Amino acid sequence: MKTRIVPLFVMALFAWTMASAQETVLKTDRQTYAPKDQIIVEFSGLPGNQTDWITVVDASWDDTAYGGQWSYTKGQRSGAMKFIAGDPGSYEVRLYFNDPKRGKIVHARAAFTVGGSMPGLMSNNRTASTTSSVQSNGMLAAGKPPLTQEMVNQLRAFFEWALDISLTPTQQSQLKNALVNVWKKNDRGEIESTITTVQMQAQLAQSTPDARTRARNQVQAALLKSLHADSNDAISRMLLTAYESAHGQAATLTDQPTSSPPESNQPRISAGGLSGVWMGFKQLQLLGNYAPDARWMTFFDDGQALDNIPRAGLEGFDRNASKANGAERPYWGTYSYRDGAGVFKKLNGGLDTRIKLEKPGQIKLDDFYSYYRCPDVGGLRLEGAWAGYGDPDDPRWRSVPIGQRQVFRFGSDGRFSDEGVFATLLTAEGGSSANGPGSGTYEIRSFSLILHYADGRLKKVAITGLLSANPATQNSILFIGRARFNKMK
Repeated sequence: MKTRIVPLFVMALFAWTMASAQETVLKTDRQTYAPKDQIIVEFSGLPGNQTDWITVVDASWDDTAYGGQWSYTKGQRSGAMKFIAGDPGSYEVRLYFNDPKRGKIVHARAAFTVGGSMPGLMSNNRTASTTSSVQSNGMLAAGKPPLTQEMVNQLRAFFEWALDISLTPTQQSQLKNALVNVWKKNDRGEIESTITTVQMQAQLAQSTPDARTRARNQVQAALLKSLHADSNDAISRMLLTAYESAHGQAATLTDQPTSSPPESNQPRISAGGLSGVWMGFKQLQLLGNYAPDARWMTFFDDGQALDNIPRAGLEGFDRNASKANGAERPYWGTYSYRDGAGVFKKLNGGLDTRIKLEKPGQIKLDDFYSYYRCPDVGGLRLEGAWAGYGDPDDPRWRSVPIGQRQVFRFGSDGRFSDEGVFATLLTAEGGSSANGPGSGTYEIRSFSLILHYADGRLKKVAITGLLSANPATQNSILFIGRARFNKMK
């Protein structure tokens, strides 16, 4: 008998590891509200102090700020609170521990939006019908609940996270078609397992990189075992093929790493040790003056390193092609790192770069330049507009015609509009037809912003927040294609 797309025991293990990976949990009953709606905030894993407290604030506010709505937990370790949704916008619920003077350290947070419309992309005409709401989210099949494109994206994100892979467009279509067939057959077992996994994937997206890594270490081995047991199923074969392609070896039934894994061109980074994307600033001399210049370093799991971040991010990044490129090869090298100290050696020679751990999440290069670990942005959804201008709210640029504006608009529904970014700022080959304005849908994974234009174009650029800021909650400044974008009010 065919097993479920996500087997029950894998779901149970996923739930258990997520629960154990997140000691403190804060969540809202929904992610989108209308003004004056009731917001139910659930919390657990608190230390039980009388002055632990929770507040609702604008998502752009500093962590030291607190909103007009806040309350002490009064010693409860778990429970629920009620708040009221304010004006349309992006908000956060934030949890602080034991500080009657309103502490400065956020121990947990949960994002939500009020209103939900996105300027320039969505109509102001709204209805309250479930059908209209589902259609706006891309309904693929009717049912209870209906299958939406967002649900497919979340399940795909689960498999990509659990197996550390990136599915090709063909494989993504295969997964979507399998889910559509499940919904058309009204297979309640498959539907319920999919819904449960989608819900846990949303919880996973709010956890720390370390928590995600710990959870994956547990779930991956169980999932591979299940896929092997059901290898006659088309989806199982597809996922095994994707795993073997990504990791350069056959999928085994153990969670123990091989003693000497073969070198793979597939770039892999994790949250452990030095591996990851780091950002800092160096001084750049311009016309006799010095100005801060944003820089990145990317450390891969296998000891290779790039003194930059790929312009298109890490999704589908071909390291061999990059090293063969004469302009990019000088930035490549290898690194060693142990007990908080290491060295970066460039392939083309030159002076070594000393690496020293200052504190968790911060390193110093050559005892001078500080770099900070960039949080994982996989699965990120943005809401608002970002401009490549120094002052994004300067009224003068609004007179610039669309098509020549350095402005991106993003919606939490996965849609975007480009008002001329590639034509003016992130210029690329292909002329005006390839770099003109447009709109479509977007994805964010492996530090890549992937733009699917409605006219068939596909563009991919790197994306990070500012230094160690998490773009899910602190996104007044984003770096897209290595260029700074400021959020518009």
